[in-house]
Amino acid sequence: MNAMGGEGVPSFIQALAALAEFGGGIALVLGLFTPLAALGIVCQMLGALFMVHFPMGHPFVAATGGPSYELPLVYLALAILLLVLGPGRWSLDALLFGRT
Repeated sequence: MNAMGGEGVPSFIQALAALAEFGGGIALVLGLFTPLAALGIVCQMLGALFMVHFPMGHPFVAATGGPSYELPLVYLALAILLLVLGPGRWSLDALLFGRT
């Protein structure tokens, strides 16, 4: 496996990962389709942790500035929080669908 963890991963899964990262990030910023976007980020961060960081033995925080799994774990926690709590009062979800 290479450093990015892409070797052996089907291109369809790589495309879904790109969609989750880019589209999910934009959707979360806008507050649009928040549960779906957060679920995509959760799946992406779990994949990053279990396919790249843990198998390669990266530390939680790298003292030398090398690779670590701190940031994907933070993103995972925040995505789970958004998945559980849902969109906020000022989100596009609330404006378009009347849900908060």
